[in-house]
Formats: sequence, structure tokens, C-alpha cells
Amino acid sequence: MQACCVNHAEVVFKGLLEKKEGVPSELQVFVNRILKDHSLFAKYIRMYAEVRVAILKKYVTAQATIYRCSNCEGDSTLIILSAPLLLLIWRISMLFMRGINKWELNDKKLIVDFKSVDGALKSEFKEMIDEYLNGGERSFLTLSHEIEKVKEVPKVCLEDFHYADVFANLWVMGHEVAHTISEDKLSQVTSELLEIRKATAKFVDLYDLYPSVAHEWEEELNADLIALLLLYLTEAKRLKVDLEDVLVRETIASKIAGGVALACEAMYHIVRNVYPENTKDLNELKHPPLEIRWQVVKSYLMQISRPRANVSIFYFADVISRISFSFTDQ
Repeated sequence: MQACCVNHAEVVFKGLLEKKEGVPSELQVFVNRILKDHSLFAKYIRMYAEVRVAILKKYVTAQATIYRCSNCEGDSTLIILSAPLLLLIWRISMLFMRGINKWELNDKKLIVDFKSVDGALKSEFKEMIDEYLNGGERSFLTLSHEIEKVKEVPKVCLEDFHYADVFANLWVMGHEVAHTISEDKLSQVTSELLEIRKATAKFVDLYDLYPSVAHEWEEELNADLIALLLLYLTEAKRLKVDLEDVLVRETIASKIAGGVALACEAMYHIVRNVYPENTKDLNELKHPPLEIRWQVVKSYLMQISRPRANVSIFYFADVISRISFSFTDQ
């Protein structure tokens, strides 16, 4: 993006905040930091969009807004990330860690001992979800008491969950940017992105959906997989490693899978509380169910990482899923 487009993004951002009764968020500092640490991924993002973080009244997701620069008249995109959503993902990761007794590597295998989740911990989890859904605000910078609760968690576990939180945020950003990229721009980035579109169209055909619903599903799955691919490729470049090495592919894929799983579990608990009765008619859903999105992500990550037959790249994602399930009323 040109400098004038970036400057105009700030004007658009302020206008949207006024319209939606929103305020900028302190989490902008956190997002800027992870974009700086993942500069290659950030470079892709900033080719098409500027990212801002805000607390928007009655708004619980991320959004992408296309605008025309007043100076060069070029089209650009402003992505507004919901600060409460990013905070919820972080808080969930902090709480999930408290469901772990032991977390250690033994002969390159992860050994995890789970705690029994008691009523008090479940109540705390429910209160956290309710607070999010009711628009409650808590400052990211004043949650030292939540950090204190995980002080006994093994260091390796803390590090893994930190990476999961970072990749969850990056995946959400990449998803929103992918929604705004046209077919011609896709082909300029990499031909694989066009192949994604073909594959998702073929997959969605299996569900015999109304054309309008099928189109919505395709767009969501495309955005999921485009973000996934770009995370995978840019992470290898960031680490300066060779993707021809199967161990490298497995390691990167596992970390990304953990991040996507964390984001999906957060969204699962949101959806489950907003819509406690699941509809059986898929044509009533503009977004594919999260379990379908996750299976598509898993399949594609397997395809691009090509792990060894005896290696699971989803071991950390499975740990997150298991802990998440323990917080679900049976």
C-alpha cells in the first residue's frame, strides 16, 4: 500500500469507530508486535490492507472494509480486529493451561497429564464467555492475576500456548485479508491460491447447498486455507529453514495447527452459547460449521506439509481440543 492509502486508512478507521460507537484498543500494541516478529506475513497483509484493533459496540468478530484512497484513488482495505475476540482467545489459552498437570517431552514425544476440570474452573470459564458475549471489557494490561494462575505451568507448555495464541491471531488476520483479494491479485501471489478456490468449490458441491449458501461457504473456506498457506510459507522463510526437510514441515505445521485449533475452539464456544440449538439444515448456515472448517484445514495442512505416516502433526491441536471438551457441559 502507498503511504497515502495508509494515511487514509486512519480516516476510515476513525469514521467507523464513530459510526459503531467504538474505541481504539490497547491490544493494537500486541498486534503490532506480532506483525513485527512475523514481518514476512505482515508484508503480505500490508500489500492489501492496514490492520487496526478496536472495541466495537455489539461487534464480536473481525471485519474488512474496502475504501478508496482520496489521494491516489486506489482501492485498499482496512481490517478491524475485535479486541474482545483477541482477548478471549488469550484468556482461553491461559485457562486451558490450568487443565494440565504435566507437560514434557520424552524422546521427542509429548507427554501430557490432564487435570480433572472441577466445577469452579467450569464456572470461571462460563463467566468468561458470558462476559465476552455481554460486551464486558477488561484491559489486557491488567490481567496479571490471570498470569499468576499459570505460574506453575511448565515452561515448554507456556511457550507452546504462546505460539498458539500468536498463530491464532495471525490466522484471523489472514482470513480477513483473503476475503478482499480478487482473482487477478491471487494469481500474482501464487498459483496455489487459485487451486484452493477450485478445490473448495468441488468440496462444497458435495453438500448440495443453495447457490447463494454454497458461495458463502466457498468464500469462508477459501479465506481459511489462503491464510493457512501464507502462514505456512512465511513461517518457513522467517525461520530460514528448508521445507524439503520433513521434520521442518512437521514442526511448522504442528505449531500452526495449534493456533488454528485455539481460534476454532474459541469460536466454537461463542457459537455454542449464542446458538445452543444446532440447526440440522445446512442451508440455514451462511458459514460452514466449525467442525467442517476444521476438517478442511486439517486436510489441507496434511497436503502441504506431507508428514511422515507415523507422525501426527495435530498432537498439540488434539490436546487443545481435549481440554476444550472438558469445559463443555456433558
